[in-house]
Amino acid sequence: MPWTRECAAARTRPKLEQLAEPDPNRQLRLVARNARVLNERAGRLLEVVRAAARAEADIDAIWHDINAERLTRARKTATALARKAQLRGTVAHAARTLWTLTLPELYGAQLHDGGVTAATYERWLGDVLIAALLSDP
Repeated sequence: MPWTRECAAARTRPKLEQLAEPDPNRQLRLVARNARVLNERAGRLLEVVRAAARAEADIDAIWHDINAERLTRARKTATALARKAQLRGTVAHAARTLWTLTLPELYGAQLHDGGVTAATYERWLGDVLIAALLSDP
């Protein structure tokens, strides 16, 4: 499929949906869904890039950029979440937690090594994010 504005919009829509979601629990469930979808599409490729980054400086720079972009998205998500709910820690802590728990390596470990389904991974991730980031009501 050629890259078009419609294609870019389709890939951006889920991220915008989760940022705009008014319910913090639902927002984190959408983060889990988005992580599952991204990892279904690109998880194996990201694993290859990560492995190659150890041996090649140019690929290491790409891997660094990928992670910097992921952390930027995590900060946006944490900031949006903090506007709707009491967090267990700071926005910076929430961003780092989001970044860490959505790492492609965790997806790979769950599905390829742990034998769970993508749906189980998504449910687990949503549960963990809610427990880790939101203060008890």
